Amino acid sequence: MKNKNRKRRRDIIVWTVLAIVALLYFTGTPSNLIIDLLMVSLLLAAICYVLVYPLMDTFKEVRSYKEVRRIIKLKQSNDHIDTMSWKEFEIFVAKWLKREGYVNIQLTEHYDLGVDVIAEKDGIKYGVQVKHYTNMVKIEAVRQVVVALKLYKCDRAMVITNSYFSRPAKQLAASQNCVLIERTEFLKSTVTL
Repeated sequence: MKNKNRKRRRDIIVWTVLAIVALLYFTGTPSNLIIDLLMVSLLLAAICYVLVYPLMDTFKEVRSYKEVRRIIKLKQSNDHIDTMSWKEFEIFVAKWLKREGYVNIQLTEHYDLGVDVIAEKDGIKYGVQVKHYTNMVKIEAVRQVVVALKLYKCDRAMVITNSYFSRPAKQLAASQNCVLIERTEFLKSTVTL
């Protein structure tokens, strides 16, 4: 609530400054070059604030420039996995798991409670969460599959995505021994599929 009030006050101040600067600048009040430059600078700063500040929420969880670049690249790409529906992508992942040496592969029911695919390899039963996203995969995906392991009688969790994982998702996965396979790794091994 406090953050909303602060943002509201800040927006009111910016709009007020913008209105005053515009009023002073466009009413033809006599001034000198320094005041004109100051007013134009304030006007440009206010316009930038109004246009750019709302976009900052888009990358709220993004921590580095490298991650922002990966997301933008993902949105601009035309890779075959991005054009699939979520169901087609689940089937594609099941085929990929088979090619990678997993056995007893089965898709779970539509309301999967956190596990989309069950597969075994080297005596370990994996519960796999499949995320077909255009944005970054957040911590909830890892949390869902880790919590659902016992329900599906699985030994280990895995999350596979056509996107990338947020830093908190990676941290939780590491602490829970959950395997994360993100876009770059997945695309390298799906070229021949």
